[in-house]
Amino acid sequence: MLATNHRKPRRFYSARLPWRHRRRWLAPYVGGTNVLCVYHGDDGSWWSDGSAVFRGTVPTYLRRAYLHAGMPAETVVERLQPFHPPSEAHPLIRARLDEPVATYRINFDAGSHGSIPVDVFATGDAACPEIHVDARYVAHALDRFEDCSFWNLDNAGIAVRDRLGYQIVGLIPRRQVPPADAHRTGGTL
Repeated sequence: MLATNHRKPRRFYSARLPWRHRRRWLAPYVGGTNVLCVYHGDDGSWWSDGSAVFRGTVPTYLRRAYLHAGMPAETVVERLQPFHPPSEAHPLIRARLDEPVATYRINFDAGSHGSIPVDVFATGDAACPEIHVDARYVAHALDRFEDCSFWNLDNAGIAVRDRLGYQIVGLIPRRQVPPADAHRTGGTL
């Protein structure tokens, strides 16, 4: 029997920089499932790549990218991951968040992970002063939903709300906060 040595890739963190809105694209392999799912509920259509959930139709460029990569696109599901149903997030919504305060990248020394851009939101909560989320989903929300706002989702991520701030149009889970000295020393995990 062959045993392969599967080493977990080490992570390297770039320096934290002030945030500014950048155009970023979603792509296959960003979410955790490698399947682009759609859900039709009482509150409309939603889609998910396994990492975040958004209201509406799947962006055309993303659907094409999944198909080009040979992955299922627009698979109809009865349950969305990681949040289902999205309407159950309303009781978890806390304070409104300002735009992100910082951004950084997570780079890996091996594997197909590539580089992950991360945006940092300040919460004003001493118990959880920051929420770190994948910057590609923040960019998608800003590009897709004009004048949207971001809200603390019980420190589990952020909810994206429409222009008036009433309807949830997206849910983005938080990422693990890097070690305190990772940005200063180029630390690895």
